[in-house]
Amino acid sequence: MLASARAAAARCSTSGEALHTWIKSHYWGTLQIGQLKTRAACVSTALLFPNADQERPMGEIPPTAEQLLVPGGASLESFSAPPPNGGFSGGELYNDFDYALTPGPGMFSYGEYVSSADDVDFESFIERAEATAKIGGAKHGFVAREWYCTRDPALAVVHLYYE
Repeated sequence: MLASARAAAARCSTSGEALHTWIKSHYWGTLQIGQLKTRAACVSTALLFPNADQERPMGEIPPTAEQLLVPGGASLESFSAPPPNGGFSGGELYNDFDYALTPGPGMFSYGEYVSSADDVDFESFIERAEATAKIGGAKHGFVAREWYCTRDPALAVVHLYYE
């Protein structure tokens, strides 16, 4: 799983407690986009290098094999809802698409929040996207790349297409 591999690669710049990870939210079921119906799974994870007295969130319990046989987890709306504290605490976002029933490449989407959408130098974002895709198991070369920045929120996005 990409999230586990990425957490294992995370390093803290100061000494302290060991890395703590948890599942913030997860969903599995069928998505309908126009005429297309596809099975999907989404997971939102978090990591923290806590201070000695800092609370360690427990998060969601991973689903059992039996639970995965029927739709479950959080609602899809909860993934796009603003955080309850009013701010976003994430730093990286990933999506990996592989529609094995359709011809063509798969796509890995990488995003990082930036302070401004103006004058973004994408070179370092592309490098981190490629490194993260490889951590997640991308074994073949990338056949195409595209990048852009959203404005609200300011997010540098890199799409990598692979065979």
